[in-house]
Amino acid sequence: MNAAKLYATAAAVMFLVAGPAGADNVNLVANGTFEASAAGWRAENATLTLAGPGAVGTGAAQVSLTGSATSYYLYPTPRPVGSTVAGATYTAGAFVRSSFRGRRLCLRLREWSPSGAAVGAFSTCLKSNRGWQRFNPISWKARSDGNELEVYAYGVDARPGDSFLVDEITLQT
Repeated sequence: MNAAKLYATAAAVMFLVAGPAGADNVNLVANGTFEASAAGWRAENATLTLAGPGAVGTGAAQVSLTGSATSYYLYPTPRPVGSTVAGATYTAGAFVRSSFRGRRLCLRLREWSPSGAAVGAFSTCLKSNRGWQRFNPISWKARSDGNELEVYAYGVDARPGDSFLVDEITLQT
């Protein structure tokens, strides 16, 4: 293969993998990999610790139910998108697993108005198993300029002692 063909083939592969020049493939979530810490994340109705190995890399967030709540959450603070663009599409993804098979684990995108009211949300859920599973990507079209957007993982229909691990939380435009 000559050098020109090799260069053209390499460029085509890069385009297919990375997308066209200027495509926004930046993860808007800070520390969605949990490699060194859980900084920027909080848990509700749960404790948050680091565990491993992750789906990608060595770290993951472990979210463990506390008390008698039936749902528990891991969410970023601050919200990853501080000012939405009306009509822009945001897409989220994550990996999840649990030692407890058959638990309902979900990933949600939610848009908030500047006054703090929820504008809308979209979720995808799966039944947990012990191996890492990737959520089907979810997308949300922002309804207004200047709103906030978050992505978070949660468990529902929880029982005492439930927990899940989550890794590689992403949010992109």
